[in-house]
Amino acid sequence: MSKTIATGPGDALHALAQRDCRIVLRALGPRGDRHAGIHRARKTIRRLRAVLALGAARFGADGDAIDRRLQRLAAGLSALRDAQAVTDTADTLACGGDAAQWHRLARRLARRRDLLLRQALADDPGFDRRREPLRRAAAAIDALPWHALRPGDVRKALARGERRVAKARKQAMREPTPQQLHRWRRRVRKLRLQVDAARAPDAVAPTLSATLARKPGKQARALKKLADRLGRYQDLRILRRALKELPDTAATPALRARLRREMKQTKP
Repeated sequence: MSKTIATGPGDALHALAQRDCRIVLRALGPRGDRHAGIHRARKTIRRLRAVLALGAARFGADGDAIDRRLQRLAAGLSALRDAQAVTDTADTLACGGDAAQWHRLARRLARRRDLLLRQALADDPGFDRRREPLRRAAAAIDALPWHALRPGDVRKALARGERRVAKARKQAMREPTPQQLHRWRRRVRKLRLQVDAARAPDAVAPTLSATLARKPGKQARALKKLADRLGRYQDLRILRRALKELPDTAATPALRARLRREMKQTKP
């Protein structure tokens, strides 16, 4: 292997992708908290897709095919993850004078979450059908031309991500619908994951890390702060939807009013 290839970003980003494949396989395995594993799997799949997108110019159709496979896998876990997310979000609202009402709602949502998981495991014992596509994706990822990836490719991918974030922000500010805000959130999150990957120790050539941004650490922190706020708004929106799906109780009007206030305060 030549010195140029060895110091390029391809080998290190490949190692990050391999690591994430292993994490997803373990997260969907039989050990540990299933709900936490599903959350870890979806989070890691997002990071894996973001890393792959850094090499999209070199990976071509093969990279696109892997990305679609990973997207389908994540989508298949979304209902289970949302069921956990709304339970956690309800718990975070359990403060102040209405804490007992939110705790009761969280318990109702937890029963609903557990039922969905039991149904999913009955349909796919051990999540074997979900793990097998990931194994095939991991093999396909190893076959990608990582050695061809150069710092310029990664810089261009990051610049494209910045343009996409700016465009999504402009559209969300002009038309702040849930769909536009969620689109903005996804693009911010993806760019944050890409910047984090490029800044990881030994992940890139020194010439790349110096050109990501004038202050890459500051950029990463700003992206995380924005992604967290947009993510919180999305979690509140999903909780509002879940509350509509549950039978009303005497506390429902007050819970809905609190959600409206929280969403108004959180909306960018």
